[in-house]
Amino acid sequence: MKKLLSVDQLTEFRNRVANERAAEDDIPTIVVSADTGAQASGVNDIIRLIKKNMLDRFLQQKLRLRITGCHGFCEMNPYVVVEPYGHFYPRLRREDVPKLIDAALGGYLDKDLAYRDAQTEKMYESADEIPFFKNQTRTIIGRNQTLDPIRILDYIANGGYRALGKVLAQNDPEWIIKEVQASGIRGRGGAGFPTGKKWEFARASAPGAQKYVVCNADEGDPGAYMDRGVLEGNPHSIIEGMTIAGIAMGATRGIIYVRSEYPLAIKHCLIATRQAREMGLLGENI
Repeated sequence: MKKLLSVDQLTEFRNRVANERAAEDDIPTIVVSADTGAQASGVNDIIRLIKKNMLDRFLQQKLRLRITGCHGFCEMNPYVVVEPYGHFYPRLRREDVPKLIDAALGGYLDKDLAYRDAQTEKMYESADEIPFFKNQTRTIIGRNQTLDPIRILDYIANGGYRALGKVLAQNDPEWIIKEVQASGIRGRGGAGFPTGKKWEFARASAPGAQKYVVCNADEGDPGAYMDRGVLEGNPHSIIEGMTIAGIAMGATRGIIYVRSEYPLAIKHCLIATRQAREMGLLGENI
């Protein structure tokens, strides 16, 4: 990947990557949720067996594997979704892997592995039909299923860094702040303070002083893993958001504050930061 030197180059690169991915849409893809919770449930063994089966059977051109962050249905770990069909296979065992691969190649649902409601025993063919997914709108982790968090091309193909490109093209911090204010975005804490107002105050304060953007990814509530889920599953979204905030407020340094007991989140953030920097999407101060 070469360093991008302009917004036009970023747009051209994104379109090329998206077109290349679209040409592969008809190739079945096994999507594996591999966040910290899934790893604790043994998903790494499943991933290794999928890779081994694909190599042993020379399936690299017939089948894709995408390792992602959390999709939200943690109690079903380890689980996979087979695209483009949406087939959902929960609580997989090592011996299930060959059947999973055969079903993915054949484009059919393996009914023995398929998800069934614990109360009604009803079988669901698609993840979108399962009540857990059907009755919610996933926003913050909505892209987790569509990208590998340590592959910047996945993020770009899904529209990543488009907002940053728009901001750079406008080259107007005041415009950014007005857009954020118009969006109505608020803090997710108890006060719900308007984000646009916060950015406006930060920009107006201490002209000429060194300013910082701090991503507070600490979670004080027991069992609350929202921030971890985003950092593990879509770290580039955090980097892009921090960069836009920095431009709006006049901050030139950024810090991601995350717990040391979240090693996977830290790893993915470090990889994503390096990738963004190598492509010219990020300076040296984050």
